[in-house]
Amino acid sequence: MIENVVGQEISINLGGAVGYSAAGVTFIHATVANETEKAIQLKAGNHTIWLPKTALVPKAHYFKLAKWFKPDGYQNWFFEKYQTVNVISACN
Repeated sequence: MIENVVGQEISINLGGAVGYSAAGVTFIHATVANETEKAIQLKAGNHTIWLPKTALVPKAHYFKLAKWFKPDGYQNWFFEKYQTVNVISACN
């Protein structure tokens, strides 16, 4: 469970793919601006979103979105605007 994280930066894995000799992952890195018993407010750039704490599944050093969680239009926009895409490729 996420608790007492205001002011901390967290990373959320939004997805990934593997193909041929390359692998890519999409993350969002945001600061926790506010927290209630059931939700956290993330801030990236000049924008914020609220997410239910239960939508974030803890992993080793990051979070994943729960399979049941379906972002609304604004949450999708926020994720697309502030996502980072990392790709690694094995070239000959």
